[in-house]
Amino acid sequence: MSSQYTLAQITDCHLYADPSKVGYSGINPYQSLKKVLLEVRKLCPDGVLVTGDVSGDYSEQSYAYFIKLWQQSGITAPLFSLAGNHDNIGAWQDCFGCKHEYLSTALGFGHWHLHLLPSEFEGAKGRLKRNAMQHMCDNIESNSDAHHIVAMHHPLTLSDVWMDKHRLVNPEIFTDHLPMTNLRAVIHGHVHTERKVMLHRTPIYACPSTCWQWGNSVEFSVSEQMPGFRTLKLNEDGQFSTMTHYVNT
Repeated sequence: MSSQYTLAQITDCHLYADPSKVGYSGINPYQSLKKVLLEVRKLCPDGVLVTGDVSGDYSEQSYAYFIKLWQQSGITAPLFSLAGNHDNIGAWQDCFGCKHEYLSTALGFGHWHLHLLPSEFEGAKGRLKRNAMQHMCDNIESNSDAHHIVAMHHPLTLSDVWMDKHRLVNPEIFTDHLPMTNLRAVIHGHVHTERKVMLHRTPIYACPSTCWQWGNSVEFSVSEQMPGFRTLKLNEDGQFSTMTHYVNT
């Protein structure tokens, strides 16, 4: 077995029913996701995680295009998925063959556990469910010898930028439990940008979108940064490293 487990994170694909449709910065999300997935394949990940907003228009066809691109990419790693505020939950569940609820899975490497923590949605805002949070805390506590990563769609913290208005409305349900023993990191999407913040000694990482990136400004803006994704290299001893990758369109 390799001495590391590589987890690739992609997020906020915003696919449309029309694969020729162009969004912000002149980026076609279908074509940019295609290129991102090909770059992910080159890294031979052991798992791939999608942290929400596969669709940009709630259409069933957008999920069919995601599956088409996934199959064409040739990636053979397991695929994990979490819905976002732009997702059509029924179509998302059909696409990924899972329910929109809290899920914990052992990655089968060095006792690493991945926790998928969904939100309830109010427009673009998010809301955590107390029962899902309790299940997660119980799992982390009962597996105290394991190393844990929590994946979400919305961020836990505000950053004094325009995307804060699309925030998680009850982050205290999570943050009141920090620090958690052996919680190594929290990863999320939603903000279409690379970001790292520390909260009670826990690193929280935002992942760039596979399409356009939002500007980190008080007023609405779009960055010129290219589409991207994140990788995490997990060691058996609980240590890890992470980096972001960008793809020219």
